[in-house]
Amino acid sequence: MKAPLQLIAILVLVGLFGAAYNLASSGSPQRHLKWVSTVYKGSDKLGKGSEPPPAPPPEPVDGRVEKPGERPADEPGQKPPEAAAGQGAARPPEQKPAEPPAPPAASELVLVAIERVVEELESGSAIIDARRTRDYEAGHIPGALSFSPHEADFDEKVVRLASEAVLAAPVVIYCTNSKECEDSKLVARQLKLAGFVEIVIYQGGFPDWYSKKPEKVVKGKEPGSWK
Repeated sequence: MKAPLQLIAILVLVGLFGAAYNLASSGSPQRHLKWVSTVYKGSDKLGKGSEPPPAPPPEPVDGRVEKPGERPADEPGQKPPEAAAGQGAARPPEQKPAEPPAPPAASELVLVAIERVVEELESGSAIIDARRTRDYEAGHIPGALSFSPHEADFDEKVVRLASEAVLAAPVVIYCTNSKECEDSKLVARQLKLAGFVEIVIYQGGFPDWYSKKPEKVVKGKEPGSWK
């Protein structure tokens, strides 16, 4: 029985000693004995109605204080994400290709009589036969060139004539017996696009020439000579 009584006495003395020690060191919580005093941590130390300490102010960035919710300023030379992604970026206006000059209208075409045709033949102006090759070979005005707009080599002939002739010189075109032969107008439009500025159409066409100057008709594939 002595051993338990001695153990109980020792525990009582130790408890009294610890309580006296904690009471003596009440101004210094760090010196409390852990098995006597409970150490509170975190939010347990806050009393009822206590508020957490305020967060430290933000540190200044490049000389300015960033406000809450404010978007950080872009660094020099850095494009905004929209511009980097190509969204909202201004685009240069698209340039339309230059349109070719408009072909002459029917009212712009000059119709001439046989006297003007003879005058241009004597001065050496270009004479264009707009009929089919077979009609040209059957009979044409002396010196006339075969330029049918319905044949495959038409564009090539126009380009060659534009490179050899004087673009400012008059050009006479004729076809069949009509005031405004459609084939003559087609040839006139292409010559206008090629750069020729003075284009006239023989109003009577080859039938008028044949009836008035039958002696001046050339047959075959060659243009022939006026003189």
